[in-house]
Amino acid sequence: MKNKRNLIIIIILVAIILVGLFLSSGGSRTDVFLKDFELSQDGKTMTLKVGVSSSAGYIRKIKRTSGSMNYYFTFYKTFGINSKLGAKDTFKIELDNNVDEIYFYTGNKGYKKVLEKTDNNEWIKVSKIEVVKPEYYNDIKFNKYLERDNKTIYLAGNIEEIYYTDLDIRMSLNDYITKSYQTTDDSIKHLTDILDYVATLNDGGTTIYKSSEYDITVIKCNTISGNKDIFIGDYTMNFDSDLMCK
Repeated sequence: MKNKRNLIIIIILVAIILVGLFLSSGGSRTDVFLKDFELSQDGKTMTLKVGVSSSAGYIRKIKRTSGSMNYYFTFYKTFGINSKLGAKDTFKIELDNNVDEIYFYTGNKGYKKVLEKTDNNEWIKVSKIEVVKPEYYNDIKFNKYLERDNKTIYLAGNIEEIYYTDLDIRMSLNDYITKSYQTTDDSIKHLTDILDYVATLNDGGTTIYKSSEYDITVIKCNTISGNKDIFIGDYTMNFDSDLMCK
């Protein structure tokens, strides 16, 4: 009888722990990005189409998390590890006439502005990085893009140009690096600060950054032999020891 009672207690405790873990897994997501949006004809509601940069996990809820005139939103995970139960990627929000900007919560980096209203009352996406791909490209793996500060920047063959927006001024990455009165390292850091850190290699310190939102990968060489080159490709690009940082 005593053993049966102990077994029941253990089952209850395990159930409580499992329920606790299940509920605690539904916290905020900090890797949500805006895929697209659609404004209603009367301008009173907006539909947000969102995604997550991680390869795992889903969104279940959006919540306005600031009383500011503009909108600050936090998104929340589905309950359970990588569970699709209750998963959503489309959310409809109501708009006040005074709202000019919409932000998404990104964790330690605070809130990121994703939409803003222009002087013509048109809503536009706020994007700091724009990857332009050519309609056709040849078999060249990498093309030399820029040589500066004793390093060479290479673009993958399927990348035509990278544009960066700073202080509302859109410019090619080349112009941003060469005409902004800063070092190449500083310019590239402004780029990688927006991306997700992936890994540091054991070759002296080569670092890899990615963003599925901007469809970009940046690999900063830092080898023991002194190679400081930079390789930029789309999100699918991975480190290739035969071609990079040689």
